[in-house]
Amino acid sequence: MTARHRLRLLALLAGLLAAPLAGAQSFPSRPLTIVVPWPPGAATDTTTRIIAEALSKELGQPVTVENRPGANGAIGSTQVATGPKDGYRLITATADTHSINPQVRKGLGYDATKDFEPIALYATLSMVWMARPDLPHATMADVLSAARQKPGSVSFGSWGIGSTAHLAGALLEAATGVDLNHVPFQGAAPASTALLGGHIDLLPGSAATSANLRGSGKVRILGIAGPRRAGGALADVPTLAEQGIRGAESGSWYGLMAPRGIPEEARLKLVAAVSKVLASTEIRDRINATGLDFSFAAGADFQDFLRRQYETYGRAIRTRNISLSE
Repeated sequence: MTARHRLRLLALLAGLLAAPLAGAQSFPSRPLTIVVPWPPGAATDTTTRIIAEALSKELGQPVTVENRPGANGAIGSTQVATGPKDGYRLITATADTHSINPQVRKGLGYDATKDFEPIALYATLSMVWMARPDLPHATMADVLSAARQKPGSVSFGSWGIGSTAHLAGALLEAATGVDLNHVPFQGAAPASTALLGGHIDLLPGSAATSANLRGSGKVRILGIAGPRRAGGALADVPTLAEQGIRGAESGSWYGLMAPRGIPEEARLKLVAAVSKVLASTEIRDRINATGLDFSFAAGADFQDFLRRQYETYGRAIRTRNISLSE
């Protein structure tokens, strides 16, 4: 967390705590629930539980986590969007649920831009491009050169059409003008198995997963699709931008949202409480330990972040003509 982000967080928190909260003393008067639209165990679930535990102490009410997986996060998101608008039911939103789903899924049960009230962004993740160890191309530049010479000759895997991994490839294609062969799988595990078995050439993944696989000699790493290097075991891996490939940054983001229309006093109380929780060095370190990168934004900053993410993914989706009918 940079000094600039820390100062911004503290300034926002101070303003929220100083704001008049007429009638807000009654909120919350009962337990709250945070819906995670993914199965238990993944980083989205783990980080939500970290925040929920601290938020419970801050609000003086139990904050439980409820997993509602399905349809790439759409089932849980729809449930929260169409549920009570009283501030007692939140959701952990991600790039899948709010930047991608609305632009690739038809008949979605929610409007990502109109049905939710952003509370706070708490983490981001930059994709790391992995390659099978026997891939004859040593660098990402070599991979792209091969793809230009023979479109579709280089394959990349994902955990499904419209997933963040699929969009990582689409953004790389859109930024470089190459055509890759997208191979979707029913989840990250089978996609990783295919890479390790040499059935696909490339796979985008998290820094934690990539570092573990490289450490055991199972993959090579070609680049970080983020604004900065990953650090740690991947400190030697350059970003795509460092390799002259610009506009191909990809990954995900994680934040708390409420249904649009909750009482203003509840919204202010939630933003203040979540901001205070996220100001804790302990919470920041625990989030980073899951493999995500702690990142804070609230208010207008979070709204602006969401707009930029929606537009970035939207351009790639339209350029590559991505839809679930693909």
